[in-house]
Amino acid sequence: MEVIPSSVDLENYPLKENWSENPVVLGWIGSPENLIDFIPILPVLRELVRIADELCIKVVSTCPPKWNGIPFLFEQWKLGQDVTYLHSFDIGLMPLNDTERSRGRCAFKAIQYMAVGLPVVASPIGAASEVIVHGETGFLATSIEEWVEYLSLLVKNKPLQTKMGKAGRARVERLYSIQANAPKLASLLREVALL
Repeated sequence: MEVIPSSVDLENYPLKENWSENPVVLGWIGSPENLIDFIPILPVLRELVRIADELCIKVVSTCPPKWNGIPFLFEQWKLGQDVTYLHSFDIGLMPLNDTERSRGRCAFKAIQYMAVGLPVVASPIGAASEVIVHGETGFLATSIEEWVEYLSLLVKNKPLQTKMGKAGRARVERLYSIQANAPKLASLLREVALL
């Protein structure tokens, strides 16, 4: 059996070139119904805002979240602007609740973050555990303590951000890009057509 994973067109995902000095932007982009995934890590965001004044939390969606006591920037999502939004982040967030739905998701958000050269901090659920290489392209956080530890480490370490971002981009180029996977798909289709 051959698996062709979700893929992005790298021509549409140029590498981020301008990085924030202060504040570091923790970013998330997605549908408002997926904001429910943040509920378990809201204490993490509150703690980070309390201990680190050099960070900013940014949410891009069609509706803002209702997070009491957590300052954040909200940007209204518009069609065709995803790369602009992604380039405004320094670290990509991908929390997931451990549900059947989350276990079946393809980790496309992580692929997008990595494609533009962002490190990712995510829950190790479903395809996220396959897409993200823990300690190399980002971190997989299993507890509130780990979310605080890994995000704090990245916020304070710009060289680590860029190192992980480059490793993530290379992984997307190799495994999760149309450039790598279109020829594989074409070959499979030719094989099937000859059966």
